[in-house]
Amino acid sequence: MSTVDPRTPLIKGISQYDVDFVIPRLGVDIPVGIDPFLLYKSRDPEYRKLHSQLLDAFHLGISAIRQNKTDEARRIFDFPEVSAIGMGYTVGGKRGSGVGTHLTGLIVDTVVGSPSLQERGIRHIEEMQLLSAGIGADRVSDITANILKGFLIEYTQRQCQIWGIPLKSGVPIEHIYDAVTREWTDSYADLPVSPVDGASILLVPRRIVRALPWINYDDFFRTEFRAYLAAKRQSFRQSSPASDDTGSSNATSKSKHVLAGRCWVGESI
Repeated sequence: MSTVDPRTPLIKGISQYDVDFVIPRLGVDIPVGIDPFLLYKSRDPEYRKLHSQLLDAFHLGISAIRQNKTDEARRIFDFPEVSAIGMGYTVGGKRGSGVGTHLTGLIVDTVVGSPSLQERGIRHIEEMQLLSAGIGADRVSDITANILKGFLIEYTQRQCQIWGIPLKSGVPIEHIYDAVTREWTDSYADLPVSPVDGASILLVPRRIVRALPWINYDDFFRTEFRAYLAAKRQSFRQSSPASDDTGSSNATSKSKHVLAGRCWVGESI
């Protein structure tokens, strides 16, 4: 078992403001995420090109759905958490909760249920946050990190050369998006690895990173919203009028219960 404190930064004695990238911790996440809008508004033509690459991948998936090729869309919209960037809400480590399959389903269902989105496409990945309650800033960061993983590999190698960060040869890297072939591939690369768990590390330019909100959708639904639903249900039960001798309530109370039932949608999720 490693004796290295997982909160230890990748490089010591260097200020965050002295380097171009977010200094990751060796074994825990930092509550920040990649914001693709910062690619869009960047003056760097390379970053603006990366934003176009994001949209191209997304429009490819939308086109597949428009042609009723759902399986193809799921292949394209395959965005597992990129634990190598060390960003997100994970407590006590960098291993996420396996949101990839769930996120794919959210995106596909959102696009399928929005004919207007299929028709017009999107201008920014962040639009998905407005269309689906389950897609928050952390999920947008996951999407971006997946599609831009090839760029992040090359960027990491350049920064490691500049700062003398050791690289391990032939580290396996899964799920790299090839913007030319539009396919997901697996490969090997020279990358830094964490002495805590031996996992690969990818560096991210701090110019495209923002702090995440204090709470994400999953945490909110599991705590605050679930408690709200439980209290709401109890309130409706206590306020329900007793049935008459025929076993039915009056018409007014029935309509109230129909409306109340709409508030319970998703309670069992």
